[in-house]
Amino acid sequence: MAPPQLSPSPPGPPISIGDQVSLLQQRGMSIPDLTEAERFLRNVNYYRFRGYLEPFIERTTNNSLRPFQAGTNFEAVVERYIFDTRLRTLLLEAFNYIEVSIRTQWTYHLSYTNQG
Repeated sequence: MAPPQLSPSPPGPPISIGDQVSLLQQRGMSIPDLTEAERFLRNVNYYRFRGYLEPFIERTTNNSLRPFQAGTNFEAVVERYIFDTRLRTLLLEAFNYIEVSIRTQWTYHLSYTNQG
């Protein structure tokens, strides 16, 4: 049986980018390049990125900071984010081709069956 899913906590008060990075470190995330982490979080909303943190959270504690599993590093989470972004882009492109093809075939069919 799968463990129950924890619902994300509601957003707290706004904190600076530097404080966001510090919070990740306090929770046990390894962040070798603080400048790169801050640059990333300036371009990707922390609350959007937070969804990618969920698989790395230690589930054995009720601590409000919900610490990360041992060995969690910022780059691994960013890699998942980038993979997801690229996959979504590829799927949307494929769906666009499928949509255009279906609309073209439907239009062609309706054009020739409604002549009369």
